[in-house]
Amino acid sequence: MCNTTKVLALTFRPHIVVEFIAVWSAAFIFNAGWELTHEVLYTHYQGESITIFILLRAAVFDAVVITFLAAIARFLVGGRDIKKELIWLSVLALIFAVGFELFALYTGRWAYNDLMPLVPVFKVGWSPTVQLALTGSVALALARLWKVLCPLCNKYD
Repeated sequence: MCNTTKVLALTFRPHIVVEFIAVWSAAFIFNAGWELTHEVLYTHYQGESITIFILLRAAVFDAVVITFLAAIARFLVGGRDIKKELIWLSVLALIFAVGFELFALYTGRWAYNDLMPLVPVFKVGWSPTVQLALTGSVALALARLWKVLCPLCNKYD
């Protein structure tokens, strides 16, 4: 009897790369808008005033997190089921957001002003709690739509 082991073949899939570039791009645009419009809910960032550079840097971080969570969601679903991927992305984003907000508030990275509505159980802001789930879901859905319209991507699907 021959003992053979299966080797996981990793192949380069350009359509997936294109999709995640689209997720990151859309997530950056939506999060930049979110950060710029919700800045009024915060008093400071690390004890300093909040600048456009800080807000755009936060948007880059948010886009990276969303892209990473979208990749995890795709892996967990195991196929191309956008509804399940959006659910997984939203759940993961909410968990990450609550944890990150608790960390940031505990370490004094930023503070809310009186305009920020708080989630009762966790005492973190509603805006940052739902931000990644909402902007991530829209970014993933738009990236998937764009992927359907992309001639390069259709070639590989």
